[in-house]
Amino acid sequence: MSSNHSTPLPPAASCVRSEPGDALPHLVLCQAAQEALTSPLTRSAEPGTTSAEPRNSPRTSRATLSSPSSLLAQSVHRGGRSPSQSSSAERRTAATVAGAGTLPTSAKTSSSSSSAAPQVIVFDNTKAGLQAVDKEKTEALIREISKDSSFYQNEERKAKNRQRHVEALLVKTRHYEANVEGRPDVFRKVQREVADLEATIESHREFDHVYVHMDMDMFFAAVEMKKNPHYASLPLGIGGMGMLSTTNYVARQYGVRSGMPGFIGLRLCPELIIVPSDFPAYRVESEKFKAVVRTYDPSAHGLGMDEIMLCLNEYLALHYMHANSHDERFDAAERIIEECRRRVTEATGLTASAGIAPTPTLAKMASNYKKPNGQSSVRLFTREAVMAFLSPVAVRQVPGIGKSQESILTGLGIHTLGDVYAARHRLYCILTKKTYEFLLCSALGVGGMYDSREATSAEEAGDEESDGDGNRKSVGQERTFRQLAKRDDLQKIAYRNLRDAHRTLTEERLLASHVVLKLKFRSFQVKQHSKTLNVYTDDVAVLQRALDEVLIPVMDQFADFRLLGVRLEKLRPRAVEDGVEGATCLPKTDNEDETRQRTLSDYFKQRQDHMERRRAEMQDGHKRCRDSDVESADDVDSDIEVLTLPSVSRAAVRKDVKKMAAEPSADEKGDAFTQKVSTTLKTTAGKKRDASVVDLSDDETDKGDDDDGDVTYVE
Repeated sequence: MSSNHSTPLPPAASCVRSEPGDALPHLVLCQAAQEALTSPLTRSAEPGTTSAEPRNSPRTSRATLSSPSSLLAQSVHRGGRSPSQSSSAERRTAATVAGAGTLPTSAKTSSSSSSAAPQVIVFDNTKAGLQAVDKEKTEALIREISKDSSFYQNEERKAKNRQRHVEALLVKTRHYEANVEGRPDVFRKVQREVADLEATIESHREFDHVYVHMDMDMFFAAVEMKKNPHYASLPLGIGGMGMLSTTNYVARQYGVRSGMPGFIGLRLCPELIIVPSDFPAYRVESEKFKAVVRTYDPSAHGLGMDEIMLCLNEYLALHYMHANSHDERFDAAERIIEECRRRVTEATGLTASAGIAPTPTLAKMASNYKKPNGQSSVRLFTREAVMAFLSPVAVRQVPGIGKSQESILTGLGIHTLGDVYAARHRLYCILTKKTYEFLLCSALGVGGMYDSREATSAEEAGDEESDGDGNRKSVGQERTFRQLAKRDDLQKIAYRNLRDAHRTLTEERLLASHVVLKLKFRSFQVKQHSKTLNVYTDDVAVLQRALDEVLIPVMDQFADFRLLGVRLEKLRPRAVEDGVEGATCLPKTDNEDETRQRTLSDYFKQRQDHMERRRAEMQDGHKRCRDSDVESADDVDSDIEVLTLPSVSRAAVRKDVKKMAAEPSADEKGDAFTQKVSTTLKTTAGKKRDASVVDLSDDETDKGDDDDGDVTYVE
């Protein structure tokens, strides 16, 4: 496939060109070197396009300099910073500091036009294989096709919700401007607080790691094409009429992509073939893929069936002892990953793309640049080089930012990570801490969705990578389905998803303490219900009881649902030092993190814990999204707070439960019940069993539009 399928790159100097057979230090390619696909929705091809390459031919790329004066590529390749980018970033920063009370032009435009009708249909053509598709034409077609449908009505509701968020944030922006204008002491305080936070983030910056993110190309579709080679030349989608989980590159030429309802895909491409998901087959190929990758890093961390993150530090130390400089280590890493991708193709018959970088998030971004069947390396070894590289990157290309967040940021005049950094003082005053810290980390290139080890040393990196507070935040499974005939069908789907999620949990040697149930209605509205346990566990019976607590109250609505997902969150690694090897329940303690290396995630979590507890108390224990957050939200439900015990203990405490039911105070009753349960368990088992009590009283019911994750396994 041609490089046209890759994610769009930052604008390049005209003297930077693409040549095959090398590695790409800075991800810039001339548009003239990209092939324009031909389809009803593609833009006209530009002269000088290249021909497509064989699908299974591994490919790398390197931006080379045709002139020594190409300071942009030279500075990034050697870790420097180009004058043009430096001056641009400095101008933005200076404008922010000097004009504290002045809103950037783009934000002013948004403020003045905030009353305009929100855009309902937003087509993202940044995904591999979609760059040649005409965005405006496709959006117009989707709007026409889906008009008056439940899908469109739901998208319209979400667009109005996002617009309300933007308007609320613009009100806060005007308050910010009024406060800092003419009051330099106020702005100096904001500057100090932002500078302190930035210094904390910078203290975790390191360049000594070599991370690799590997991603199988159009994984579900590729497996189906392997089973039926006839599909290779035909437009193919995996999923159903309700939602497509992925599509092949032929279908993407027509604008058919993952996360799109199947009925819209068929209207865009009448020849589209839709094949139901075959998860057992996908799991077999996934295991082969990960087995090959883990020969290079046994601690490689799976991010789903088709993605994995590995660190090559130990492998390089063993096999490339003389590679000491950054460039030597990255040269070796490129050769290693070329070999790894070749072995993956031999083992599975499928292709994989890869990104190599000094941080996990940069590696994740790099893996998209040369899809399919390619690899890219980002050689950035100074703060200035990282900042210059990230400045022009669109916020939508940042892992963790989807179309909903992108839309709201656009309404604030924020389009790139450079805009985020330039507006960091204003954003500090109008966004929630969690959202602001994520955006600032992303703009600085430290931390982010995939980074959890940046505060660790090389020899400690392997252990910290398994920390579920960083690289792997959740495991889960979702399924779409047609209208169900009875309540039990919904329960069967939920249990099946739980078993699949539990299988991944045990394979990754993780424990979970939070169970989330996601439900999508036939109106496309999404609601989530969750339960928190007071233990970390991989006991499927314990997890199933927690799932039942949120599933049973909604089972009577079985006919209204079209998607059900189960997700296990708040993860931690399962290790021998936690106690008995193979133990399935580990108690939570307030100081459990004091014994391990502190990371950036720990720092932010500590800052947030107190505020979250206060907010939960004020809102009767229910977690809600604030208007100031970037994430959009819908209506919030409430669940019943309960305490669930392991079945082995229920008979022993039944009599005590009945006695306590007559106590007058609800709060005193709950405290006494928990204490009595603990005592009874100790007496019954003959030893301490407090860790077996599964406390589900921390009841949360979350809800989100989930604009960008309609199916768990979406490429």
